[in-house]
Order: sequence, then C-alpha cells, then structure tokens
Amino acid sequence: MKSTTVVAALVLCLVSLNAVRAEDAVPNGLKDAKVGDWAEYSMKGSAKGHDVEMTQKRTVTAKDEKSITVKTDISVMGHAVPGREITIPLDKPYNPGVNDPDAKVEKVDEGDEKVTVNGKDYDAHWMHYKGTSKAGTPIDGKVWMAKGIGLGGMVKMEGTSDRGAVTMQLTNFGSK
Repeated sequence: MKSTTVVAALVLCLVSLNAVRAEDAVPNGLKDAKVGDWAEYSMKGSAKGHDVEMTQKRTVTAKDEKSITVKTDISVMGHAVPGREITIPLDKPYNPGVNDPDAKVEKVDEGDEKVTVNGKDYDAHWMHYKGTSKAGTPIDGKVWMAKGIGLGGMVKMEGTSDRGAVTMQLTNFGSK
C-alpha cells in the first residue's frame, strides 16, 4: 500500500508540473504536427523520499485548424496509469511543460545551450518558470526546446513542487 501512495503522490506531482501555463511561452510548435505524431519520454522522480521511474508517451489524436488534441499515457514502475487528453489551441503560444490556463506562472529566465539527451546533442532554447498551480501548489520548472522534435519540440524538462521532483527526457519521437 505504501508504494501505491508514493506512486499516486508522484503522479500528482507530474500532473502539477505538466499542468501549468506560461504567460511567456515559445511560439506554438504544434501547428505542423499531424494526427499520429508521437513523442516518448523517460522520467525519473522522487516523492516523499522514494525514487520512481516512469515513461510517458504523447500522441496527437485529433487536429483541426483551431486546435490539436494530445493524449498522454504514463507508465509508473511498469504499471499503466489511465491516459488523459488535452486540447491545445493553435493560435496561442505553447510550451509542453506549461498547459493549464488557470495556473499563475511567470518566466524567470531563458537562454540557449547545447543539451545532450539520450546520447544525442540538441541546440536547445530553455525557459525557467515559477508559479502556482490551480490547486495552489508552488511550481518551479525548466524546459528545453529544440527544432525538429515532434509535438512542440521538448527535449528535456525538470521541475519541483511541494510533492517532489521530476526530470523528463526525450527518448524517441515519430509518426504512425
């Protein structure tokens, strides 16, 4: 039962970290995405002193001229967590680590750097943001974006909240 509680706390942390909105975001990199495009990420996190490894797959399930729908499936320590879909407007800036219109977030800093993820080098633009989730959870995150990467360009994300910390890195991307 204790491991179930830790997994639940970490998933809540991930939802908080992935469910914030950036007032200062990058241009919407999803405009060129097509139904069937996907990106997979490996994630390592900690919650309440316990380390947890996860995988996440984001897949475009629908798209029209105004919005795109992305389904996110997560596996925590080999156990599937029910996926969820979010619809993202294409006429507004988009940052894959920053999505919830009710969160209060501001950009703290940004820059460019070469980042190595999964053995590959990327020229990336990063943004550090801080804020508060809809539920009032403090959030501190950094996201690295690179051109040529599916689903908005995220290659790496790090974040912390009062529930724990997580690092997410791109492992693969493609199209069905």
